[in-house]
Amino acid sequence: MDTKKPEISILIGTYNYLNSLKICLTSLERQTFTNFEVIICDDGSKDDVGHWLKSYIPTAPFPLRHMWQEDKGFRKCRLLNQGVQEAKADYILFLDADCIQAKDFIEVHYNHKEKGRYLGGRRVMIARKTAETITPEMVNKGYFDKITLWSIVKTIQGQTRYLEDALPIIHSLRPVHPFNLLGCNFSLHKEDLLAVNGFDEEYESRGGGEDTDVAVRLELVGIKMKSVRYLAKQFHLGHETDESKDVSYYLFKSKLKKMISSSTAKDISSSLLPRQNSSKTKALTGDKKRKKIILIRNKVVHNPGIYFAKGMLDLGVDLVDIPIDITQPQPHREFEKADLLLLVDFGKPIEFPGLENYRYPTGYVSIDSCHRLEIHKQYCEKYNFDFIGVAQKHVVADLGKNAVWLPLAADEDIHVFRPEMQAKDTLWQRIRYANHMDVSMCGAPYPHRKNFKKLFSDAGLSTNFHFRKKFGALTTRELARGTIGFNVGAGYTGDHGKDLNMRVFETMANGQAMLLTNTYPDLGYDELFEDGVHYIGFTNEKEAVEKAVYFSRNPEAAHNIARNGQNLILDKHTYRHRCQTILNSLDLDSAVAAAQRQLLNIAKKQ
Repeated sequence: MDTKKPEISILIGTYNYLNSLKICLTSLERQTFTNFEVIICDDGSKDDVGHWLKSYIPTAPFPLRHMWQEDKGFRKCRLLNQGVQEAKADYILFLDADCIQAKDFIEVHYNHKEKGRYLGGRRVMIARKTAETITPEMVNKGYFDKITLWSIVKTIQGQTRYLEDALPIIHSLRPVHPFNLLGCNFSLHKEDLLAVNGFDEEYESRGGGEDTDVAVRLELVGIKMKSVRYLAKQFHLGHETDESKDVSYYLFKSKLKKMISSSTAKDISSSLLPRQNSSKTKALTGDKKRKKIILIRNKVVHNPGIYFAKGMLDLGVDLVDIPIDITQPQPHREFEKADLLLLVDFGKPIEFPGLENYRYPTGYVSIDSCHRLEIHKQYCEKYNFDFIGVAQKHVVADLGKNAVWLPLAADEDIHVFRPEMQAKDTLWQRIRYANHMDVSMCGAPYPHRKNFKKLFSDAGLSTNFHFRKKFGALTTRELARGTIGFNVGAGYTGDHGKDLNMRVFETMANGQAMLLTNTYPDLGYDELFEDGVHYIGFTNEKEAVEKAVYFSRNPEAAHNIARNGQNLILDKHTYRHRCQTILNSLDLDSAVAAAQRQLLNIAKKQ
């Protein structure tokens, strides 16, 4: 094997998906440019990957190293930084193991490299169903070196997208518009990456901004993108996705505001390539007393856990985000020291072995305690939380002396309707959303909600009801189609506990649809909002229908109330406000709380 210094070091990020890695490496075996080395940056794959690589490395037609770290969640940026340090070449090319490269891919990057510029390309997307049928033999036969009959047929079948990104002639026929950096088709000089302190290791979930973060910092120091779109041809193998990526997206948005106002992009990054003593806290906020929060939440995106994570990031805390799969038993974890370890209601009690022995302040956000009060009481008693935020006011006293009322809230990025949400609509979507309705609702399919839909229809009102089909920003868009955003709680008929639910805040935040909701006298509606100013309340079916008919015929009055409600939500009732309440509680006496917890643990052991 050639021992001369490589011209390019290729870093491949991988995590499991052995078959995809084999296909990726097969595509590298066929490259027209051959003076390169490969470093596999393995973020904790299972043993099968390591075993296969051990047998493959001696036979590989290029120098190949395997860097592995223990699976402790998404820590790809940390490993990429180590890979850059280990790279022998002065020029670095980043790939992902779930991508196939055309045979001239590396040659394109090498021929276009330029000091003070970074190269970025795109990729053709292959659907998971088709990706699972692709073999190394297909790569060797040249299926992915150019647009073929196979790829055209798959595009017609809807199994590939963005096939035009494998058509080099487009590069010369039209200007390339700016696009976000993809970390799987990205190269630059090593010293340029070091100039912005490498990858930011605070990104601990997939696909939400860790690549774009690097691009922004490069741009801020004058290192601009040079496009190899359409030239560096790449095909992405579809696979199951991880919904937790949204936290990285919110982290990036939070950092972006600070990066743009910073005098040096290098100081923003929390990675430690050139400066082992750099301070994450000072780099991000300039505040040496920044709170460290460990947040444990359901990994499913559309629940309050993700909103609390975003709220904490908006406040600039040092967030350790731990999204969990609530369908699986939780392993024993040694949680690090933090100002607060916070659990957000998982919908059912989740046991965390060892948590009862944690010596530092702990907290719990109880959302559905109105439905399963006894279970929540037992949970709070078991873990003796120092802070308990309870979404439903009428059960606060039941959850112990450390419980406080912490109402639900809205997320200003997701629940506020903005016209740009429609920017990428297809023609069919534009036609559909142009059809305005009288009453809109999104929620669980309780029988009484379906009955209200019928009552509104019988009264001559047009309805747009979705039962567990729309979430997040899709809910925002559907609510905006109505003059009225309707809500009726799960406990309306007495089958479930009474609650001041999420949809109250989310509908008021919408700004387009006026909230029409049932109310209860003891849940805090009157303390948070004013009926007739911020929303319209009802107590029975007849009243609900009468008010819906009135405001559907007086849309201007409805719109005024909708805007009043939105202004109030943004001023006082976002998840950022709720997170600030939690942080304020730490300032009261967190040291005393930690000491009491330690004494209690000692007493338990005795």
